[in-house]
Amino acid sequence: MRFFGTAVMLFAGVLMALSRDGGGTDEIVRIEFSASGCFGVCPAYTVAFTSDGGAELVWKPLHRQILARRDSFFAEIVRENSLPESLLTSRYSLRFAGEIPPEKFRELAEIFEKDDFFLTGDYSERVTDLPGYRFTARTQKKEHSVRMYGLHPPEKMTRWREAILELMRSVRWRFEGTAEN
Repeated sequence: MRFFGTAVMLFAGVLMALSRDGGGTDEIVRIEFSASGCFGVCPAYTVAFTSDGGAELVWKPLHRQILARRDSFFAEIVRENSLPESLLTSRYSLRFAGEIPPEKFRELAEIFEKDDFFLTGDYSERVTDLPGYRFTARTQKKEHSVRMYGLHPPEKMTRWREAILELMRSVRWRFEGTAEN
C-alpha cells in the first residue's frame, strides 16, 4: 500500500510540474552563440537570433581596431555604420541589431533539433590559446548551453558554428549603442 501511495504522490508531482510550465511550445525560439577571445587576435562577441526574425550582436572590446582592418565581417560592420575610431578603442561593448527572415531562423533551429542539441554535452580538449565557444538554445520550456573548446570538435558542433556564422554574415547590422561589459 505504501508503494501505491508513493506512486500517486509522484504522479501528482509530475502533473503539478507540467501545469506550471505554462503549456508553451517546445520549439526553439532563441539561439545564441558566443565567442571568447584568445591570447592572439580573436574576435569576442555574442550573437543571438530569435524565431520572430530578430538579430542581436554584441562586439566586445578585445582587439576591435585590428579586427576592423583584418576581419572582413567586422570591417564591413565598421564601414556600413561609419563607426569612429573612438568607439573601436572604447572599453564598452558595441551593440548592433538586425533582422533575418523567420524561415532562416527555422532552418537554423532545425539543424540544432536534428543534431539533438538538448542532449549534447560540452566538448573540450587539453589545448591553450584558442577561442572558446558557447551555443545556447531556448524554448518556452527550457534552455540548454553547450561549450566547445578545441581543434577537433564533434562534426555537429562545427555544423552549428558554420550555420550561425553564415547567418551572421547575411544580416545588415545597425549600430544601436554601447553597453557595459
